[in-house]
Amino acid sequence: MGVGRELLTYKISSHQTGGACALFEAITDPGVGPPPHVHHREDESFYVLEGAYEFLSGRETLRASAGSLLYVPKCTLHAHKNVGEGEGRILLNQTPGAVRNLLREGR
Repeated sequence: MGVGRELLTYKISSHQTGGACALFEAITDPGVGPPPHVHHREDESFYVLEGAYEFLSGRETLRASAGSLLYVPKCTLHAHKNVGEGEGRILLNQTPGAVRNLLREGR
């Protein structure tokens, strides 16, 4: 669906925190972001480092720029999309760290 990417880089993995949390950085091309989804176990926080994003949280759509922080409780439909003209960067925190991250890390 279109051209673009979102590159995720772990800053601290759920393996490193014993499953307590996971923190990663996302670098997102313009017009890109994950589709709406729900986490049934993890709360997520998003801190915008650079760029402009649009966030869906439940039924609310919010615009956010550098310095903005958004908290999304588990079981809430959510998504984000880079609506800026250049690359955007956000930090994502999951609490507790996602079990699937342990599997991806191969540890």
